[in-house]
Amino acid sequence: MKSLFTLSILMSICILSSCKKDSVNRSNTNFEVSAGNDTTIYVTSATTSLQGTIVSSTSAVSTYQWSMISGPNVPAISYSGNIAAQVSGLQIGVYSFRLLVNDVDGLTADDTVSVTVANTNIIQAVIPDLENKQLNFAYLDGFGNRSARDIDLDAGAWTIGGSLIRIRGSLAFDMSQIPAGAVIESASLSLYSNPTPINGNIQDANSGSNNAFYIYRNTSPWDAYTSGWQTMPSTTNDDAILIPHTNQLFLDLPDIDVTAMVRKMQTEGNYGFIMKLQDETYYTIRQFASIRHTDATKHPKLVVRYRL
Repeated sequence: MKSLFTLSILMSICILSSCKKDSVNRSNTNFEVSAGNDTTIYVTSATTSLQGTIVSSTSAVSTYQWSMISGPNVPAISYSGNIAAQVSGLQIGVYSFRLLVNDVDGLTADDTVSVTVANTNIIQAVIPDLENKQLNFAYLDGFGNRSARDIDLDAGAWTIGGSLIRIRGSLAFDMSQIPAGAVIESASLSLYSNPTPINGNIQDANSGSNNAFYIYRNTSPWDAYTSGWQTMPSTTNDDAILIPHTNQLFLDLPDIDVTAMVRKMQTEGNYGFIMKLQDETYYTIRQFASIRHTDATKHPKLVVRYRL
């Protein structure tokens, strides 16, 4: 695991010209500087940049000066006489740096910036998928629920005996290993075409002239053994992902970025994902291997990177 450093910039402004005695003729009456905007960055070494800005001025600047006000050690400040400086040798802790600027009229303005250096570990976890949280919700027009637990998870619309059947595959993962309060950096979902398709034309995993489909986040509980079409979980369009159409008969989908959805699962309840065709017009289908497929390398996979 790598050590990363979180540098969080917290800004407070003090314009000394408003506090000085009015003993000098000051033509530069609107003089303000900034030591940098609020920001959070992640780096692999204890080095950062300090970037100042002249917010407003009516006279030329004569000098710049960066200095450290406080911190756990005394780092090296390179180019301290410029509007931009480099700081190296930072340690874990909180630093305060000051940018002092003088103009040719004798006015002074300054700004302080706080740099927090935190040692954080990035952990990568392969999250287990759940057998009782993988189900094809299916409905056959005129006959009702046809939901099934099988070797596939599908987004499809086909026919059985001339009646339209719609299929929406749902799955969830066991996120209990992610500690409470962990900050999720990224999450990726991988789906693999079912090499032995059992729906559609029983030959190809993908069929149809527009087999694009959405991945939605479920927002209510469900179970592969007790739920059916009429009791499908509720979903949200927030952060939904559109997977484009493909003409390929088999196409794996590795590393789909589901970071936004997984972050909300962490705080709003983990009810997993559901797949639905963009246009549920028969004969259209995308078939992916489920946890029940004999080829374990084809099982759905969720990889989450988080820091404590």
